[in-house]
Parts: sequence; C-alpha cells; structure tokens
Amino acid sequence: MIILDWKNRLTEDTNDFFERKLSANDYEFEIIYNAYPQRQHGKIPKEVVTFVAKILAERISKKPDEYLDFIKFCRDNKGENGKIMFTVIVSKTMKQDADMIFSLLNEKYLEEKDTGSLALINDKLILPLLKKNLFPYLENVISWFRSGGAEQKKQIIKMLIKLCKISEDNLSAVFNRMESLWLYADKDREAIDAHADFLKSIGKINKNFYLEIFARYSLTRTPVFIEILCGSVNFFDESLYQLAEHWAESGNSRIKKSAVIAQKILKRKRK
Repeated sequence: MIILDWKNRLTEDTNDFFERKLSANDYEFEIIYNAYPQRQHGKIPKEVVTFVAKILAERISKKPDEYLDFIKFCRDNKGENGKIMFTVIVSKTMKQDADMIFSLLNEKYLEEKDTGSLALINDKLILPLLKKNLFPYLENVISWFRSGGAEQKKQIIKMLIKLCKISEDNLSAVFNRMESLWLYADKDREAIDAHADFLKSIGKINKNFYLEIFARYSLTRTPVFIEILCGSVNFFDESLYQLAEHWAESGNSRIKKSAVIAQKILKRKRK
C-alpha cells in the first residue's frame, strides 16, 4: 500500500512530468517514481507504476490522439513497467475506440513474449471489448491465435475461457469459431495442445455441451480431431470411454496413441 505522503508526492511529480517533460517529448517516465523508497524483488512495486499511470491517463484522456507517440514509446521501449503504463493509459483513454485499441495491439501483439504482459493486455484491453461486442473483434483474436507462438496461444485460450464463462451464447460462438481451426492444427503440437486445453475447460463449464461435441465426432477418422478430443479428457463418462476404446483399435498410430492415453485417464477417473 502506498502511504498518503507518497501518493501526494507521486501525484505532484506526475503532474509536473506531464506539464514539463511530456510536452517537450521527454518520455522517460521513470523519473516520476525512482525516488520511491520501497522495492519488490529489486523493482519498483507495480502498484506504484499503476498509480502513476492512472494519473497520466486522466491528464491524457482529454486529447489521447496527441499522445500516441508517448503511448507507443511505453509499449515498445520500457519493458514490464512500460507495458503496465501502456495498458492502463489505453484502457482509460480509449475504451470507446476499439478500432484504435486493436490498431495499437496489432502492431506488436505477436512480438510480445512475456506471459505477464500478454495476460495484462488480454484482461485489461481485449476482454472488456469482447464482452461488449463479441463480433467482429473475435476475428482479431482468432488471427493472433493462428499466427502466434505457444505463449500467445496459451494466454488467448485463458482469455477465451473467461469469456465463455460469462454466457452460453459466448460459449457456443467462441467454440464454433475455434473448432473451425482444428484442421489447421494438424501436426502442430502447440496448436493441438491449446485446442485440447480449451476443450477441457469447456467440459468444466458445461458438461453436456462438451459431451455433445464428442457425439458429433464419434465417426471421425481424422487424426488431428481425435488428438484434440482425447487430449481434452478430464472426467469419466461412459460415452467417452467407449469412443476412446473404439479409437484405440485404429491402425493409425496418431489416433491409437491419443486414444490409449485417454483410456488411461478415463480409467483413473472412473475409480
């Protein structure tokens, strides 16, 4: 917790930075809080950076377009604290301008490798927009999922799971869009695992919906579909066991391997 004296000092120094430094294109915002005496693991506490970012956001909110260079500078040049600054400012100054938010994100999202930064951006910038209007912004997310690496896929799945928990309509719409990507995941282990994790979470959210998916694929012989389905198994149901048993008899090594693993999991869950 930031004590009152330091809140007052940080507020004063932030306003001074805005009025004197930012107007002169001096973007080195660390000067605001470098004198703060406490550190967490040798770093300025995140709550301090967030506090400063909120004050700057309030000042910037009147004319955010004039400060795009500073916003991008925070995003691109200042590491973890810069990402916090970027996310807080954008979330508070551009929440009514989804197109601008996605424009800023599209420039760098696929380059971001830090788990914490991806989670922050997803939760504070993207998820609120998807909650308000699922389409067409879901397509941006799907595009990132297809093109992104393992960490992007993992964090996107976590965000989509949160979205699916909100309503049945979201669950169906998001799953249908993700399902359309299954075939593209063929022989892509990262994508297969991500799809399986998503499907596993669907099983926790709505068991009947999950079982209906398996029923629709009961006659499939497509290896990647079966790898995703079997990789998602996390609770026992007789219909799942029968399917796994059937697929385990396949002559296709990929199908057989996935089904045998699913069988073992189902046997453990049945006990």
